[in-house]
Amino acid sequence: ACILDFTAKMSSSLNIIYFETEYLKEENIKLKSQCENLFNDYVSLIDYENSLTYCRKNDDWESLYGKLETKFDTIQDLAIQSNTSLYKGTVGEINAKFSINKLVTFINQYNTLITQINDYYIKFQKIASTYDNEEKCSAWISEDFNDLKKEIEETISKFDFAYNLPEVKGSKLKSLLYGELEQTDANKR
Repeated sequence: ACILDFTAKMSSSLNIIYFETEYLKEENIKLKSQCENLFNDYVSLIDYENSLTYCRKNDDWESLYGKLETKFDTIQDLAIQSNTSLYKGTVGEINAKFSINKLVTFINQYNTLITQINDYYIKFQKIASTYDNEEKCSAWISEDFNDLKKEIEETISKFDFAYNLPEVKGSKLKSLLYGELEQTDANKR
């Protein structure tokens, strides 16, 4: 009776969790693709031709930063030779603003997806806790169901720490995008 009761009452609820989890996986794949495209757009400006996946897999960050330094040095040399500001009124300024806008758009999409995923997991937790005969039928309920409930709870508790980054919100975001007020190596250029 417990097995039939559980199956009748929770089958559609568990299907909701399954299908919505699949939807979130697809959205995550889309966001990852957008991140890779954004990376390619940015690094093409400094003549770095490897993908984000390659850069991560092969720990090629030093090469990337080297090309970035070279590009900044070239821009600085041109500015000194022409006795002008690095970007002021140039195509470079327009390109920099356009790139920053693309980054802001991506960060907004990231934040939206993170909020959406968090909301879904809270919903999953509510769905998994709606079986009203759980105490009475606990001996008959599959361990998989109990494991699912534990995984959802753990995911919610870890989620904020891992993905809800203050670096992509508020004043931290502003300083990342537009620079700090204090003089840094990048600002001196």
